[in-house]
Amino acid sequence: MGCYYKDKLVRESALTVYQQSFSEERDINFSEQLQIVENINTVPDILDEIAISKWLIIRERVALHPNTSIDTLTKLAEDKARHVQFAVAQNPNTPNEILEKLADRHKWNTNIHTVAVKNLISRGSKRASKFIGQYIKDSPFSLSRLFALLHPLAPTHLLIKNYRSSYWLERYAIAQNPSTPDYILEFLTKDANRIVRAAAKANMLKDG
Repeated sequence: MGCYYKDKLVRESALTVYQQSFSEERDINFSEQLQIVENINTVPDILDEIAISKWLIIRERVALHPNTSIDTLTKLAEDKARHVQFAVAQNPNTPNEILEKLADRHKWNTNIHTVAVKNLISRGSKRASKFIGQYIKDSPFSLSRLFALLHPLAPTHLLIKNYRSSYWLERYAIAQNPSTPDYILEFLTKDANRIVRAAAKANMLKDG
């Protein structure tokens, strides 16, 4: 939340500087472009044209716009400015393969990686599976790891690998996961923790 707020302040500050600077120079081109990207009804062809704007804030707004074409989003994903890449990662229309590329390009604990993976997960994309697996493998016991173990896209081999976890909450997450194999659920119905046992039994009944 703090990072988002900080990024928001940076963008607003940049906009103020831009407006003051170009107002003094009487450069109406920036103002026109800003009006275009702030218009929710701007058509894709026009957005495509200004996606090559020299002003970062314009390219960022194009990357966020709901009408931006897939071709332009793909190009903006290669923009040198991280703010533009971050905007592409947020756009619900960005293709899954581009989100995967952005997530691969950046470290797993950075904003761009996190937003790209969240976008993939929210779509139920199978491409999110390897990143969920990465959270399971690379994270110590944490809320993020628990969510990963609970998610239906969690790789099956990692559910099998961790069903004997010393943390009952992790076993509980695996017991609830619809992707957990039946023979693992059967084992968890005999778990030392009654909550884990109950979750495993309830999961098996769903299949029945």
